[in-house]
Amino acid sequence: MDLYEARLAQLARNGDRLAFRELVDLYQNKIYHLAYRMLGNTHEAEDIVQETFLRVYTNLNGFDPSQKFSTWIYRIGANLCIDH
Repeated sequence: MDLYEARLAQLARNGDRLAFRELVDLYQNKIYHLAYRMLGNTHEAEDIVQETFLRVYTNLNGFDPSQKFSTWIYRIGANLCIDH
C-alpha cells in the first residue's frame, strides 16, 4: 500500500484530481476517527478532516515519497487537533 499511496501523492502533486480524491477516500474516515478520539466532538472532528486535506493538498511538494504517506497525513491531523 505504501508504494500505491506514494504514487497517488505524486500524481496528485502533478495535478491529478482523481489521485487526490483516492487519497481522500483512503484516509477521510481514519483522520475523522483520529480527530474524534482526540477532540470528542463530531463537528470539530469534521472540521479537522477538511483542514487536514487542505494542508495535504497545499503541501504535497513537502511529502517525501521515501517515507510512509500514512505517517505524514496522521501527523498533520494530530497536529491540527493539538493546535485546536
